Amino acid sequence: MLNVDGAAQLGDGAAVEAGGPAHDLLAALDQAGRETGVPLRAGAMPSDNRRYAAAGLPAIGIGMGMPGYQTPAETADRVETTTLVAATRLVVATVLRLVVHSRGLTTLPHKDELQREG
Repeated sequence: MLNVDGAAQLGDGAAVEAGGPAHDLLAALDQAGRETGVPLRAGAMPSDNRRYAAAGLPAIGIGMGMPGYQTPAETADRVETTTLVAATRLVVATVLRLVVHSRGLTTLPHKDELQREG
């Protein structure tokens, strides 16, 4: 489970907190961070990811900044478009890495193959 909670201001990097049996998920995220140029750093990410990890599922929380978190200061105008794009690219790249790993591949399949197989 990847939980992105806060994708407003990347700053010096995305905070990443892994829990449960998340080795493969963390490896995919690490590779995706390198591929997309999104800097990752270990950091507390106390969000829904912790519930999944407590249930024994692989879970990672990713935080990319949220000014005024859960206060009236948490407004849409404080969101940086570049951070939202970086978060999206990071999640998509992570999922693609997991596809490669789960299929025992060394490279990404062609998009036509992915569409045929779902």
